[in-house]
Amino acid sequence: AWAIRASTAALFFTRSSLCWLHQLQERLPATEFRAHQDINKIIAPAEFTADATLNSAKYASRAMSSSVTARRLLWLRNWQSDSRQKWKLASARAQVRRCLAIPLIFI
Repeated sequence: AWAIRASTAALFFTRSSLCWLHQLQERLPATEFRAHQDINKIIAPAEFTADATLNSAKYASRAMSSSVTARRLLWLRNWQSDSRQKWKLASARAQVRRCLAIPLIFI
């Protein structure tokens, strides 16, 4: 969860800096060729960083979900049942509103 939080924070910062760079570029007069080139040189790596942090958030969330499945399978390792039932239980969606079959609203 910390990896997702860190990457989304970095993504937010990078996207906002990209917006600011585009606004700065629009405010510059067209005669400032050197300044436009310099801003374009800053925008290119910022776009790459934004895409990379978005991908890291996606992959971290996928890794987190597979980690949950792996932990469930570890808990079910000694359960005397066929593999199909174990996989069905391990890959079941988590119910957010309940914890140990008790509704969280009433706790």
